[in-house]
Amino acid sequence: MSPALSQAEAIIGSLSYQERLWLIEWLARQLRAQAPPADFQRQIALMAADAAIQAELKAIEQEFASVEEERPLYETATPEELAQAFMAWAHSHSNNSPGLTLEDVSRETIYEDR
Repeated sequence: MSPALSQAEAIIGSLSYQERLWLIEWLARQLRAQAPPADFQRQIALMAADAAIQAELKAIEQEFASVEEERPLYETATPEELAQAFMAWAHSHSNNSPGLTLEDVSRETIYEDR
């Protein structure tokens, strides 16, 4: 790292959050205003042809493809499958839990203003 960059890093470290945010936005505007380096397209083409980058992109593509294919049960299941899944969920709870009394579910208990 160059001495100038080390000095800039130290100064940036002392800035407030708002000042750092302003600096990032300013840098982004400056970079957008400049033309890319002359060999930018060549560099992009070389990166696109790189086997390691292609493998990484393929892995990312497969990861997202599997996420897109995963749909919730209620979208894919038949009514019978939904009923079966609900019963399995219901039976997964303890039978020893105390039940609710009529007072627990009365309107007066649920709605205090009645």
